[in-house]
Amino acid sequence: MGKYSYHNPNTKEDSGGCCSLPCLKFSLYIYNLLSVASGLAILAISLWIIIDRDQVLVPFSNKYTNLAWIVLAIGAFIIFSTVFGCCGISRESHVLMFVYAGFCGLMILAELAGGITAYVYRNEVHKELVLTLNSTIVQEYGLQNQTTLIVDTLQTGLHCCGADSFEDWSSSAWSLQGINGVNKVPDSCCKTVSRQCGVRDHPSNIYYTGCGDRLALLVSKHLLLLGTAALLVAVFQICGVSLSLKLGSTIRNLED
Repeated sequence: MGKYSYHNPNTKEDSGGCCSLPCLKFSLYIYNLLSVASGLAILAISLWIIIDRDQVLVPFSNKYTNLAWIVLAIGAFIIFSTVFGCCGISRESHVLMFVYAGFCGLMILAELAGGITAYVYRNEVHKELVLTLNSTIVQEYGLQNQTTLIVDTLQTGLHCCGADSFEDWSSSAWSLQGINGVNKVPDSCCKTVSRQCGVRDHPSNIYYTGCGDRLALLVSKHLLLLGTAALLVAVFQICGVSLSLKLGSTIRNLED
């Protein structure tokens, strides 16, 4: 004869087997512990990308930044739903467990969508970055202090020059309006930065590689990390859906 549950005196508790109520509850508690860890990992990765030291990425790729915020929201929702699931386990409520399973299902869909989007966008990021960066260099460099500082930081930090190549500077407002003085490229393009070092555009003096390639590589690595994390968590949460549905069914059967 079944025992009455401590948490819910109207529910008889199954007493044995790997699918018994105590075993299912324990398994789901362990799953939730791992789920919280995965949610915190996604939060950490997303926050690292959003506030990363390479913040020069932010002005040049809105999709990239938006995707990081979406994955951050997914991580926060994982933690929220896990707390909700723990409440359902503690109260031994089949309704809460089925709702929790629904939450897990929604998260799986969101993570699959986010992970696939991150992988797909990796192939498009180079073109977008080059176009945006080239527009910034041609129209704003030397005219807006913030843009000038960002581009200089980008070129110095990534050891690059221009969007596609150093030749982009010859068609920029910085050059055409005479802001450049005697320089052919900004001093931040130089391998050893010093005042008016950009007067010579010889490969021994400046970087020839465009910043679009370097930025695309950096963004691609970040997106690969985001996409992999989202897809791995989605696969892991299939276990959560199965366990919560099984526990909900077991509790409902014991209530009948």
